[in-house]
Amino acid sequence: MHFFKSLFIAVTVSIAVNVSGQTLEVPLITNVSVDKVSQKPRITWSMTDPSTIDGYIIKRQIFGRQGVVDGSYETVATINDPSQFSYLDVSADAILGPAEPGLKPENYRVASFKDVGGGTPQYSLMSEPVATIFLSPIAFDLCLEQNTLNWTAYNGFGENLTGYNIYYSNTLTGAITLVGKVNGDITTFVHEKVEANTTYFYYVEAVDTGNLMANSNIQQITTTMPPLPQVMNADYASVEQDGIVSLSFTLDENAEVNEYLLLKSNTLNGAYDTISSFPNGSGIVTYSDNLSTNEQIAYYKVHAINTCGLPSRATTWLII
Repeated sequence: MHFFKSLFIAVTVSIAVNVSGQTLEVPLITNVSVDKVSQKPRITWSMTDPSTIDGYIIKRQIFGRQGVVDGSYETVATINDPSQFSYLDVSADAILGPAEPGLKPENYRVASFKDVGGGTPQYSLMSEPVATIFLSPIAFDLCLEQNTLNWTAYNGFGENLTGYNIYYSNTLTGAITLVGKVNGDITTFVHEKVEANTTYFYYVEAVDTGNLMANSNIQQITTTMPPLPQVMNADYASVEQDGIVSLSFTLDENAEVNEYLLLKSNTLNGAYDTISSFPNGSGIVTYSDNLSTNEQIAYYKVHAINTCGLPSRATTWLII
């Protein structure tokens, strides 16, 4: 597998400018998508009659670069083939810097140009800006066992945006799974019941009425859970006198748990009641229990309670 609210834009006609007696058509950006393999933005556009021009310039909005005005659109590529309608922005200009769709939305505009002589090309107006979808870092909730995704709304399809598809894979080259779909006015999704200690690679895909698609960047998350206690031993249980039962357990004093609960039941598979608790950091613990006169048998065990307040591991039973 290769991996892989907002500005509103609805462009239905090309804008033109009269240059030296000629009218230059403005390119129409059809989509801006993060390439699944390179994780760089790919800009795609269309022209009604490319034979009337000599090429295109691609401009990217720049932020945080010394010597460049924040928010200005600067040329990152000049294309001298009027029949080329796509550009993968792998530019790495020392001043403008590389495109980084994994860190922020990347905004683009395209213009056409024509050589009218004199060594100075004439340019059309710039197209309306279109940005990549930016999928933010994934938020993992270990207690709810879910991953929450948030992304920027895609402005490239305008009113034709029908919604977003959410995909994941467990490896960059593994099978892709469509985990959910949301409407075009929604930019968040919760992936529930994720597996513990598993890596997920996510991306979001915008879809329009004409089945055009635009992908976000990929975000990776590993659902790291606290390790289970390594030591959970039921050592012994003995009746001392007058119905007093002495219990001993060896627990993992270094485990990432909230506490340990001592449980008791009259039947092996019945309901257990909590009769005591031991704090995190406990090693060997002992407890004395009083058996009532009508109790002929009792079952004891210790449960480790994790940081979410849920049982994570139990000892074997001690039977009296």
